[in-house]
Amino acid sequence: MSRLYTLFLSVCALWVLGFALLFVFQRSFIYMNGDARILPADLGATGFSEQTVPSDGVDVVVWTHDAGLDTPVIVYFHGNAGVLADRAWRFRWMAEQGWSVVGVGLRGGSGTGGSPTETALAADARAVHDALPSLFDRAMSAEHIVLYGESLGTGIAVTLAAERSVGAVVLETPYTAIEDRAQEIYRIFPVKLFGAVKDKFRSIDRIAEINAPLLVLHGTADPVIPMAHGQRLFAAAVEPKTARWFEGGGHNDLWQRGAQQEIERFVSDWMR
Repeated sequence: MSRLYTLFLSVCALWVLGFALLFVFQRSFIYMNGDARILPADLGATGFSEQTVPSDGVDVVVWTHDAGLDTPVIVYFHGNAGVLADRAWRFRWMAEQGWSVVGVGLRGGSGTGGSPTETALAADARAVHDALPSLFDRAMSAEHIVLYGESLGTGIAVTLAAERSVGAVVLETPYTAIEDRAQEIYRIFPVKLFGAVKDKFRSIDRIAEINAPLLVLHGTADPVIPMAHGQRLFAAAVEPKTARWFEGGGHNDLWQRGAQQEIERFVSDWMR
């Protein structure tokens, strides 16, 4: 009996230790952006420039491309890994469509200082949105602003779209909430019960507040954020809304499976 009791105590101790480590280091699991500051010119991104936007103690690095008056302005919030330079090919494609682009460098990456948190990233998103007239040196009509969220960035885009008037929203591989996904991954720990997730990004609670056309893109075989998350968000959103479920699509290959055509069609339909 004593051996069983000792084993039981050991298992309990390991469980508590695992839960504690997960709690303490959780942000390092969520945010994995590189800190490399690469200029658009270094990649031959013609027509793009780097600018900064002051926000809550940091200067948010943004890549901008101005396609001219009355063009769609794509404000792009990227995922939790890599830097702006890793999305340069996406930005180039958007510029080729005749769209203006603002790629937003997340805190702790792409030259943007500070440490990422849900509160800080939301503040940065508001600052960039409100700075659009100064970034393009002209008045900015809300109906021309398209918020684009990629993976982690979908939570930022949803929060901003619920608070600001915009023309349209695109969500690529979105999640209902960070804590929902954490509970799915770490099943042995009651992360939701104890509110252990610091940055919850509960998009499912705010998606219905978006009063703009919505496009959701998700792959049926996404191993990082299962498509069920995108489907739940889509079901909770209000019209007008469109979804494209890519058969066999993973987390990072939707653009290789035709996502551009869906994005181009969506933006063109709502930016006429």
